[in-house]
Amino acid sequence: MLSIDPGMRLGIQEAEPEWEIPDEVCNGCYNELMKLVSHGAKLRAERQAREHNKVMLWKSRVELIKHARNCLTHKSLSEAAMAYEKYLKILELVFEIKGELTPEVFKDRGAQKELTIISSVYWDLACIYDSSPRYHSRQEKAVEQLIRFAPLTPIFPDILKKGQILSKTGKNKQLFKKFLKKAGIQSGRCFVATSAFEGRMTHEVQFLYRFRDTVLRGSRMGRRMIALYYRISPYFAQKLDAHSIFKPLVRALLKAVVVLLKASFRLP
Repeated sequence: MLSIDPGMRLGIQEAEPEWEIPDEVCNGCYNELMKLVSHGAKLRAERQAREHNKVMLWKSRVELIKHARNCLTHKSLSEAAMAYEKYLKILELVFEIKGELTPEVFKDRGAQKELTIISSVYWDLACIYDSSPRYHSRQEKAVEQLIRFAPLTPIFPDILKKGQILSKTGKNKQLFKKFLKKAGIQSGRCFVATSAFEGRMTHEVQFLYRFRDTVLRGSRMGRRMIALYYRISPYFAQKLDAHSIFKPLVRALLKAVVVLLKASFRLP
């Protein structure tokens, strides 16, 4: 009987992680296991190569963004679009995403900055593809993704203002109107919490977004509550903006609501 040393055991586990490996085996079995060790080493090398490739791709994305924005400055729209599309493809490869990118991929990674970059990329693509009707399907895809990502970023108000302009001046006005509608905000409107805290990036507002997405969206009643809020909130937000004296009171009430929701639902 031949003993299985720690190095050989590790190699076998690389190839067959579910196996229960004995301490000793016969000569014939030993030779067969050695083949597995070689196969395990190959798998480990391939995995390390993939991880290295991901790291290099992740680093290269910064230069792609810089290149795309430089191209926009020089009116090289097609080259800018290609660089942006490569950037999005890198994200799909790095995070092993099948299908569309979603904000959920980044929510536990402390990637607020990356979400903002992604939103700006989709906005630029929506504007680039507005140059010709033949790019309609690509523009539509960019707008759909913009609806997903932009509301989670600090540049959302700026994108809304630009969207309102292009809904009147763009070649595909209807698509920009669709963006404004699906984003939940039309011209001159904002939501109560955002108005009260005068921004979207405060802890309380971000918590309310998380509560909406993780709790309310999970049930039919919750989705109805969201729809109702979207209908009535803009009106009250306008009134609140017009009478700012009441904002401290509304902020205090919303803070109390956040404390209560945290205690009830154990959300961070």
